[in-house]
Amino acid sequence: ADGRPFVRQQALIDQFQLGAVPAQCLYGIHWGIAMQEMLDYTGRVISLVNVSLLQWDDARSMAAPLRRGVFVEEQGVPEDLEWDEHDALAVHAIAADLEGNILGTGRLLPADGMGTARIGRMAVLRNRRRSGIGTAILHALLKEAQARGVAEVALHAQLSARDFYSQCGFVAVGRPFMEAGILHVEMRQALHPAKPSSTP
Repeated sequence: ADGRPFVRQQALIDQFQLGAVPAQCLYGIHWGIAMQEMLDYTGRVISLVNVSLLQWDDARSMAAPLRRGVFVEEQGVPEDLEWDEHDALAVHAIAADLEGNILGTGRLLPADGMGTARIGRMAVLRNRRRSGIGTAILHALLKEAQARGVAEVALHAQLSARDFYSQCGFVAVGRPFMEAGILHVEMRQALHPAKPSSTP
């Protein structure tokens, strides 16, 4: 290894302003202007992914097929439960590789009256899971929430993904429950306000 992961991790920690995003969830990801390099602990590049934040009109053609494949076809979620009025209100994260292939998606809803925003519809292609793509999507959404001054982010995690969200600073609240025929648990994370930019 040439030490690059440690330099890049520190740059990422500086950009995310620790406290808003926990350090244990930042390993192996370098955030450039638009490109993230996924690194293993030896510094070997294992994936390159671009994460864009889009409104639904622009994101629909990319997010909808992936969500249908993961939630409806793979997990058996009824089609009428997958699509709702919140898509039009949300900002959608779209992860793509260098060739433009869509790898994953997620969405962030506006904060409610208590200052809590909700992340949902997190989905990654089956053959690209456990490669850092979900983490990149989650951090893009957390950073956007922080920039909006959101006090807290909540989500409904499938039980199989609870450890992933726990490692990223989310805390389970209450008991598991059924949603769309799948066991979920409510998880929450408090955010600190973004620091003002030092650029004039």
